[in-house]
Amino acid sequence: MAKKSRSLHDEEHVKLPQSDRNTKFIGSSEHKHWSNRVGPSITHDNVAFCVKMSADTSLQLHEILIFNQVMTDTAHTFNTGTGIYVVPVSGVYVFTWSCTSGNNGDGAVWTSLRVDGISRAVSYADSPNGGDWESSTGLIVISVNQGVSVYIRAELLGNIISNDRATTTFSGWRLF
Repeated sequence: MAKKSRSLHDEEHVKLPQSDRNTKFIGSSEHKHWSNRVGPSITHDNVAFCVKMSADTSLQLHEILIFNQVMTDTAHTFNTGTGIYVVPVSGVYVFTWSCTSGNNGDGAVWTSLRVDGISRAVSYADSPNGGDWESSTGLIVISVNQGVSVYIRAELLGNIISNDRATTTFSGWRLF
């Protein structure tokens, strides 16, 4: 008696949800009907940016940090002249920034991430001894509306290191 061969779509072999039964696996020539997504299928609204400072910088009190080198900016809304990111699409975003403090006793770097001028997260790095560098990273997940300004501001005088040994960066991306 010959054995009946089973395909991956046979219900007795693999229990696939009804919505996935039309899915063909790798190597198939049939259309793919993916329905088991882990999030919304929004490709045209996915945005991200990553910018960095190109050189060491002395900070002034309440100065907006200027990140003058764009590594990624999918929506072209980061202004390298002002240091401000303008949110192109409303949603929940992740913003993160990293700073390295200078190598003097007065080299502390206290920064805040601001959304339309309001402090939403802070980060602090201090290098109390000559020759020391200290780094800090801030990260926040926050809902923001289209058109709001997001930027990093200095909360103290200080020195930021940004060179080939320590890079100061500011990044953000839309989760959903």
